Amino acid sequence: MKFSETFKQKCEWLIIVIGVIGGIYGLRSYIVSVVEDRMKEPEFVLRVAEEIKKPTAIFDQNESILVDGGAMNYIKSIKVHMGDGNEPERIVVSPNIHLQVAPLLESLDVDFYIEAKRGEKFDWVYTLGSVIRIVSESSADPPTEKRFRLEIFR
Repeated sequence: MKFSETFKQKCEWLIIVIGVIGGIYGLRSYIVSVVEDRMKEPEFVLRVAEEIKKPTAIFDQNESILVDGGAMNYIKSIKVHMGDGNEPERIVVSPNIHLQVAPLLESLDVDFYIEAKRGEKFDWVYTLGSVIRIVSESSADPPTEKRFRLEIFR
């Protein structure tokens, strides 16, 4: 009689464990299907893309904004200071909020060494240094209008 009671108790525990494992697996499968369905919705994909994209802007040496990919929501003004030989020497980016990290500034047309430092208030001051390259006679002339890409890190 003792053997059959012990066997019965072990069977009950086995059924409970199998039921719990089955319930967990079923709940996991349900959650995965809900998430997969949500990820297929275009509104959700657009909202995620909007959250992860980095705001950028492309401007030229005349301070004209050529492309605004959301960066101008954070920027009050961009001032380009020209040096000798009609080359940009310094660029001052004035954000309208505090940016802890300097926005990334890249030259699109000519190679520059670019150094970022804090300026007054929220300003970031970029000092541009020319990179001298040896080019052959048949090389194309460098563009007269220099373009820059600014990327904001939020």
